[in-house]
Amino acid sequence: MTDIEILYGLKKIKLENGTNAKESILKEYVEEDFKQVLKYLYDTNYVFGLSTKKIDKKVNVELKKDCQSILEVFEYLKDNNTGTDFDIYVVQNFINKFDNNEMKDMLKELFCKKLKIGVTEKSLEKIYPNDFKKFEIMAGEPYFDRIDAIIKDNPEVIITHKFDGQRVIIRVENGSVKMFSRNGKIYTGLKDLEDEAKQLPNGAYDGELLKLLDGSIIDTSIMPENSLCKKVYCPKNAEELFSETASIVNSKDEDKKDIAVFLFDMIPLENFDNKIQYDVPTEVRKEKLETLLGVYKFKYIKYANILYSGKFDQTLIKKMLDEMVLLGQEGLMMNYSDAPYEFKRTNKLIKVKQVYTADVRVVGFEEGTGRNKGKLGAFLVRTPQGVEVKVGSGLTDEDRNEVWNKQAGYIGCIAEIGFTTPSTSKDSDLYNLRFPRFIRWRTDKTEENWEEFDKVIEQLSKE
Repeated sequence: MTDIEILYGLKKIKLENGTNAKESILKEYVEEDFKQVLKYLYDTNYVFGLSTKKIDKKVNVELKKDCQSILEVFEYLKDNNTGTDFDIYVVQNFINKFDNNEMKDMLKELFCKKLKIGVTEKSLEKIYPNDFKKFEIMAGEPYFDRIDAIIKDNPEVIITHKFDGQRVIIRVENGSVKMFSRNGKIYTGLKDLEDEAKQLPNGAYDGELLKLLDGSIIDTSIMPENSLCKKVYCPKNAEELFSETASIVNSKDEDKKDIAVFLFDMIPLENFDNKIQYDVPTEVRKEKLETLLGVYKFKYIKYANILYSGKFDQTLIKKMLDEMVLLGQEGLMMNYSDAPYEFKRTNKLIKVKQVYTADVRVVGFEEGTGRNKGKLGAFLVRTPQGVEVKVGSGLTDEDRNEVWNKQAGYIGCIAEIGFTTPSTSKDSDLYNLRFPRFIRWRTDKTEENWEEFDKVIEQLSKE
């Protein structure tokens, strides 16, 4: 395909309305050149170090390469991605070959990976299944949803602290480091962490970003002498630490300080890049990771300590969870010891969090987006403090269709929801629900019951 044809195809998709219509156009473009351009645009593994502001910069350097096509520019940027004046001039020189200003603007956005054509990664996977793979990492299932199956399995388990930070996968290859969020977005500006990660062997390292604080603001002496939870990193309660971590990580600072990573898993690059299940058992992976990190004296790369390893014990889990709640932490993570690393949500990785419930009155509805367009996205409830909360998790497709099509019949109904410890925002003392989740409709009840919410708020107000 010519560059003009590629740009025309991108524009045609951009101007079309609706997912189905856009996907129909994608089906028309089966040429490898077109698919490769989309790959450079969407694949988070490719980082080019450019912005539209940089491309508009006046530079005075020699031309390092006279590129003759869009793909040739991308190939150059793949190996020269630091955003230097030399790289900028290569891009400017190519763009200036075009007389059409609209095409020039498209090319700027394309090389900065900012071109919006209204297509999702999901559509690309669907239309080009052999060329596009969704960015996925291992995710867990809720403990209290799985408890009966876990008791039946009676597995050997490994328990660690459930950090409340920012999930990260650190990809290291020959000293080159890229850090991805759970959704595949690139973290930038974490220079101290990146410098240490460059020393690691090739591989993908799974962990959680947290603000690094010296000392222990939370008094762990309140814990029993034999507590397994004394080895956790908890300088502050989980909500505060999460907020401070997110503020730094999501800032636009070019050098983001005081961020560490607590690693809990590692996998080979081949498995990570191709999303191939890694069959080495969890216990072996963690042992290798702990041994590896023990060789280095890193400041910003930490090992997520194992709090317990052995037979599943429901009583012990409850005791440990109570201790974590006492420390103001979110909870625990429980791996099946013999489980592989899977690139999906798996029932061999379990999130153990304190869950409170409340019977709440539905006060409104919100339409969904994406696959839930034209269906219920979330129903709205109002806390005793008057805070309006969206509840969208836990709903089945049947729930979403039923409620959206019969809203009048559901307004004012009572639903049972689950939530974790309420939290406040920077700008308000009012408490919001954390991770609200629909459990079931309470057709046997006509009144709200916020007893658990009130108990938690009362406890938090004393701290």
